Amino acid sequence: MLDYDISQPPPTRQELDAEKFQLTVLKKQQIKASIISDGCHGISLLILYLSDLLSGYGLLVAVISATTVAVALASSSRKQLDSSDVAVVALASLATVVSVAAISVWILQDMLIGGALAGLLSGSIVTAGAVIGRKFFHVFIGLEQLKNVAEDELASRELQTLCQNHPELNDYRQQALDILRPNLNFGELQAMRDWVAGKVQVSD
Repeated sequence: MLDYDISQPPPTRQELDAEKFQLTVLKKQQIKASIISDGCHGISLLILYLSDLLSGYGLLVAVISATTVAVALASSSRKQLDSSDVAVVALASLATVVSVAAISVWILQDMLIGGALAGLLSGSIVTAGAVIGRKFFHVFIGLEQLKNVAEDELASRELQTLCQNHPELNDYRQQALDILRPNLNFGELQAMRDWVAGKVQVSD
């Protein structure tokens, strides 16, 4: 993704178009990966149910538990997974495996092999969902940042106010005009907000 930095020259139209194309391709890839992952896990759980290795309630416990944890992990941050996040995902996945297996075997009285397999599949759903979901959110945010501020009246007013109050930001806007970019995008607006926030912290 583009790194919007007010201290650097604004990206050109060609750079923005290339970024949009790349993010669109990544978005399609993530959607495809999500469909394949959901399909494989769903079919596997259904086989356990049809084979009488897992009860209907056990199936619901596995699906609801794994989906809830996966969505929570995927939406917990806008950044892609780093080393610290991997540890959290691993622990959440392990906890899901144990809890689903325990509920299925000891509470719902499902067969041991069925409960164990349901737990493993649930942990796999958590891991895949967290990884794919976090990447998808990252791409989605990148595409949102590429939208023109001119499309939002409130954002346009905020941009105008920032440029009026801070000559450095107005200079950046003028640089964009010089390369035939009359409208800044939301990524650049956020960079301006961050720049102002950093300036305030330094002055304090």
